[in-house]
Amino acid sequence: MMVVRSVGVHLGIFLLASSVAYRAWTTEAADDSARGIAGKIWEGTADQVEAVSFVSKVAQVRLVRHQDEEGAYYVGRFEKQSTKPAANPHTSTPSPSADGKKVSGAFIAVEQATALVDKLAPLHAFRVLGKLEEGRKAEFGFDSDQGTIGVTIAGESQSLRVGDSTPGGTDRYVSDVGSGQVYVIDGSVVRDLIGGDSRLLQRQLHAFSLEDVTRVKLHASDATAEYIRFEGKGEFWSTLGSADRKNETASNWMAKIQRLVASSYVEVPEPQAVSGAPIFTLEYFVGTKKVGFVELRRIPGETAGQFEFLARSETSRWYALVLRSIAEQVSADVQSLLGGQ
Repeated sequence: MMVVRSVGVHLGIFLLASSVAYRAWTTEAADDSARGIAGKIWEGTADQVEAVSFVSKVAQVRLVRHQDEEGAYYVGRFEKQSTKPAANPHTSTPSPSADGKKVSGAFIAVEQATALVDKLAPLHAFRVLGKLEEGRKAEFGFDSDQGTIGVTIAGESQSLRVGDSTPGGTDRYVSDVGSGQVYVIDGSVVRDLIGGDSRLLQRQLHAFSLEDVTRVKLHASDATAEYIRFEGKGEFWSTLGSADRKNETASNWMAKIQRLVASSYVEVPEPQAVSGAPIFTLEYFVGTKKVGFVELRRIPGETAGQFEFLARSETSRWYALVLRSIAEQVSADVQSLLGGQ
């Protein structure tokens, strides 16, 4: 009798351990993005995506595709309520705070939005779970409003309800609003949309690498100066006509210019803020081809006697606020550069 009881106890322990191991294995597999694709939620290509949106009880963000001579870019608009910090920024959805304050705005999105759209069309599923029974929806986070993703592809609208993150991972359960089918998708899609006004905002003013630029032309105060980059040395800039001699002022200034990044965008600046000549305009060339530009302007700040700075480039399209300390340093050196020719 004792032998039978002992065997039964050990068998129970074995089955429990096997169950735990199996759940751990399946969870681990479910959250390993290298495991392969289980299916497509919908078809389409990135250039067919016309708009992307995310709507939840605390935030709304919408991206609309535009096209110009530089290529595709997206205008983003957002409205959000102040929130409590998410328990885990990688897996949790923020909840509204008690003050109920809302902020809204618009921004330009290029690189990060392009990467997002590439994931959305076609949209792949890491797992296909099928339809859930009503009693099981809470297991996957569909018993509460965590947000809805909307995508318009070639005129056709698609919608997904967002559920919980997968156990122990960062991928996300989603449910097709039309069919009720449940899938697991790349969690970064949801994270990018939840924090769209920050994560998708185009910060870099140029898509090209400065390493590829061979010449720059500076315009300011009705004067012009040109500098060339010594081949093979990215931080070695010389006065035009003295290619073998490093111009320290120009080299240091070009390094500072790269630190100008957008912090927020101004869709329609005050007319007087952009009516006069900018502090400077810098044009970038690869060989004889102009590949980009940046212009910098100074505008009155909120505090009397203080200024803010707006920059605009071929990539930003709109004027963007940039860090004052960097802009002040860059502005201060302009006259030295113009006099260095």
